[in-house]
Amino acid sequence: MFDIIYFTFIASLMCAMYFVVYFVAPKFFEKTSAPLAWKHTLRSLVVILVTAFIAMYLVFATPSEWWGNRIQHALGGGFVATMVCYLAVKDSKIKLSYLQFIFATLMLVSLLGVGNEVVEYLAQHFLDIISAATVDDTWLDLVSNLVGIAVGLICFTPFIRNNSEARI
Repeated sequence: MFDIIYFTFIASLMCAMYFVVYFVAPKFFEKTSAPLAWKHTLRSLVVILVTAFIAMYLVFATPSEWWGNRIQHALGGGFVATMVCYLAVKDSKIKLSYLQFIFATLMLVSLLGVGNEVVEYLAQHFLDIISAATVDDTWLDLVSNLVGIAVGLICFTPFIRNNSEARI
């Protein structure tokens, strides 16, 4: 039961991340604001939720807990979060160079992965919720996140609105 609540919470955070990127990226990269396009936003939120729950299903369907954890971090922690960045950038209609998109996505999604590991550490030490038996699991989680980010960047970077004159 805790796992389903946790995954639902993470899927909700991915939707919140969409809004943060949607509104902050135009301010940061173009010094403008993006009006909310509800049609595109609702479509993107549905895609985010469906993808997150497909990732959750794959984690639960994996017979090995170790491989399930790798899938959880590669798909949920890396790929889905990278997809969220792509959808928010696409829907806000900002133009980024490929390098800007790659660097910003890598930094943001990596920060979220590290943040998740800090939360797991705090939960383990203050709430006795064991999510990592050893420190190796934490490192494997972060590597899995990077694998998911790399796959996501390979899939989504070619489709961003490239502005080759944008400076990094």
